[in-house]
Amino acid sequence: MHEQKKRDHFYVRSLGEAGGAFGQGLWGAGEEREYDLDLEIQTIQQDLNLVKIAREALERVERVLLQMRTLVLEAVDAGDLRRDQIDQEMAALEEAMDKIIASASYNGLNLLDGSMGNIGSIISQIRSGLGA
Repeated sequence: MHEQKKRDHFYVRSLGEAGGAFGQGLWGAGEEREYDLDLEIQTIQQDLNLVKIAREALERVERVLLQMRTLVLEAVDAGDLRRDQIDQEMAALEEAMDKIIASASYNGLNLLDGSMGNIGSIISQIRSGLGA
């Protein structure tokens, strides 16, 4: 089958009993699979875009959490008037965090609201939606 290689396609043959380095445990020893290089590159780029969006949103959430932490530490020694102001600031920060979480989406799928489980299931859902 290697003699019939198509342009921009590559073949992977599993090694050993467990499937070798590629597809370990997913396909049989000696089985050969064809991959479209352009499609694989596109899929990897989409995965990287997903991770970039999630990372940027998490960095924004981290900044909000650090602001909240600062306010909590300040509230320990604050008087009643300042505590009321801190409560208002905390509410605004909670709202900001909710907006960040709601807007962290990729192809219509929210990445941070917990509705999709772990990152593996998120990537699987996105790939299945793209026909990958």
